[in-house]
Amino acid sequence: MKNNNRQLIHQDHDVNGTQFPLILLLDNVSDPANVGALFRLADAFGVARLMLCGDTVRLPNRRLTRTSRSTDKI
Repeated sequence: MKNNNRQLIHQDHDVNGTQFPLILLLDNVSDPANVGALFRLADAFGVARLMLCGDTVRLPNRRLTRTSRSTDKI
């Protein structure tokens, strides 16, 4: 059985400019991979803003950037 599944990249996802009036507050998220994943989820769901506070990992961080797959630059 042939597997045609592939992982989507940022350019494959189109939210048509739709943003939801949601603010995602990241408080004391210390793992850069988790913060990067939350950047990707926020982008996918059209979250209006991410706020990083407390001891949350901040940019620049190589692992965060790699996990976020360039959604940290938007």
